[in-house]
Amino acid sequence: MTLDQLKVLCAVIETGSFSAAAEKLNRVQSAVSIAIKKLEESLGIKIFDRDAYRPQLTDAGIEIHRQAITILKQTDFLHYTAEQLAIGEESEITIAIDGICPLDVITKNLKQFKSQHPHVRILLYVEYLGVMERLNQETIDIGFTQVLETPEWLEALSLIDIPYLPVVAPDHPLLDIDNNIKQKLAEHTQIVVSSSQQSSLTVNVSEEASIWHVGDFDSKRQLIKEGLGWGYMPQHMIDNELKENKLVILDMDQGKKKLKGKSRQLQKTVNSHQLYIVRRNDRPVGPLASSFWNLFEDSIS
Repeated sequence: MTLDQLKVLCAVIETGSFSAAAEKLNRVQSAVSIAIKKLEESLGIKIFDRDAYRPQLTDAGIEIHRQAITILKQTDFLHYTAEQLAIGEESEITIAIDGICPLDVITKNLKQFKSQHPHVRILLYVEYLGVMERLNQETIDIGFTQVLETPEWLEALSLIDIPYLPVVAPDHPLLDIDNNIKQKLAEHTQIVVSSSQQSSLTVNVSEEASIWHVGDFDSKRQLIKEGLGWGYMPQHMIDNELKENKLVILDMDQGKKKLKGKSRQLQKTVNSHQLYIVRRNDRPVGPLASSFWNLFEDSIS
């Protein structure tokens, strides 16, 4: 079995006949027939039923054709990888995004990058306060994250502002407090997301409250909805729950905060964090990772 025989097989299926495949491949029809016959002999099976007017795949032929497509795609990818390596371009890019990052922040540029470099593998990881640690360990090329510290090797571009809101379930006892709610926080559990890496990073943690730690925002949201505690949530993750009154915003200076008109823009209650695209400035990244970075740099310039 050879790759050329597999290419001939796929050409016959795509065009519907031996003669059309020969024309597509710029060969004589007998060469196509011989290639298919040798393929059948090498595999020990009959790929085509030639009794019909047009060649029809046998059951075994259907499976061989499916696997031939996979093998040829892998071969194309291998050739592309070798070409990229030969000219100094990387074959994959490793990206980490923080769990607070709305995916639509990056999907537009991901689509554009994929259309320009369809054979480049993208390794995309979701971290919770762990992107900076991955970057420090040099296990990623580019990250999307909050920046809680600014080491000398960090290069960062601000992308969007993400509002955090303190929320509870509608039946949580904190909503019964009319004023000075901060003084009562120590009596109630706060749900916080901790780093998915080895660091002990957390954000929006009240020193007064007892703490439950979780590993992601989905778990945090569910625990808060069940009335097991309160916590700060990125607003875009809870818009539906707020509209359906499954979660209620706490006014930290008073008590329950009702959402009417523009009242979501709570200057004292909203705690915003900037989301950045980040990379190291003390080591070179590959040309394709630089190209991906430039898509974001161009969009905000």
